[in-house]
Amino acid sequence: VIFIPLYILPMIAGISGKVWLPLQTSETVPVDQFVAWTAKNMFSPFLSAFLFVAIVAAIMSTLSTTINSGALNITKDVYQQYVNKNASPKQVITISRLATILMGLLAFIFATTFDVILDALYLAFNVAFAGMFVPVIGAFYWKRATARGATWSALAGTIFVLFDFILLKVGKPIPWPDSAYGLVTAFLLSLAAFVIGSLTSVRPTDEKTKYFFKHKSSNDSVEIDE
Repeated sequence: VIFIPLYILPMIAGISGKVWLPLQTSETVPVDQFVAWTAKNMFSPFLSAFLFVAIVAAIMSTLSTTINSGALNITKDVYQQYVNKNASPKQVITISRLATILMGLLAFIFATTFDVILDALYLAFNVAFAGMFVPVIGAFYWKRATARGATWSALAGTIFVLFDFILLKVGKPIPWPDSAYGLVTAFLLSLAAFVIGSLTSVRPTDEKTKYFFKHKSSNDSVEIDE
């Protein structure tokens, strides 16, 4: 509840500036500077400072969470799962620190690649949709789904979106439909990889599927009862 004003104020600044700016000046303000320009010219110094704190707080909280989550995935899901299953606590801490530095460098490269933050958000949404939608939904509704299918699906969707972004960034023509239709292509590719990967790997045991779907049904029943 405390953070609600922090999130609402930037929205109010953007909407107000959208209406107020054309009535006051013919100056063209870049999209990525719009909220800052509005705060400087429309608000009092106190509100401008409060808006700045709100934006910085949102950036810092999201940045730290994303970096820590990425480092945790590298440490737990990659290093301890496939590289060194018997890693000591000291080794885990070392890899975690190195992974945090790596994620920080990737975040810096990512931030300096985009001129407009909306382009970065659009790419992040595309990667999340193409890489996670099919594996997550498939795991809940298809008993034949396997870890290999989920991995192939996530990789196929993510690689396609990144490849599409790189081609557009360097100005190269793409052989598939652009914009929102590209997401359809990514979805179909991710779905195909999910099905093929699952069907070409060992079928989950009946004990695992029964246990998973039994607990899923129990959780659904509890939610309905509540």
